[in-house]
Amino acid sequence: MLVSLPAPRFRDVQDSSDSVPELAAEVGIRSFAESDAETAYGCRCGLAHGQGLASFTGSERALYCKMESVLREILKRTMLDRQFADVFSNDSAIRTDWPICP
Repeated sequence: MLVSLPAPRFRDVQDSSDSVPELAAEVGIRSFAESDAETAYGCRCGLAHGQGLASFTGSERALYCKMESVLREILKRTMLDRQFADVFSNDSAIRTDWPICP
């Protein structure tokens, strides 16, 4: 029997809403707010659990596209900028530049 228990979401949502807008700004996307990160996290969770893009509202779809742009710019910069890429070399390096709330 499969049992689904509610997972504590606040921590993951808080971590992403703090760090994603900072990363977005770092790669030149300044219009990505904490509220965008929270909504994007919900959209990502829906997709990860089988919800299709067709079920997204127009604003959710636009936000999903913006999140993809953030990810593309991060990946592009890691390929072109060795110093930026080094930040992602290990967990400690990531936490130094983008600390997770205690």
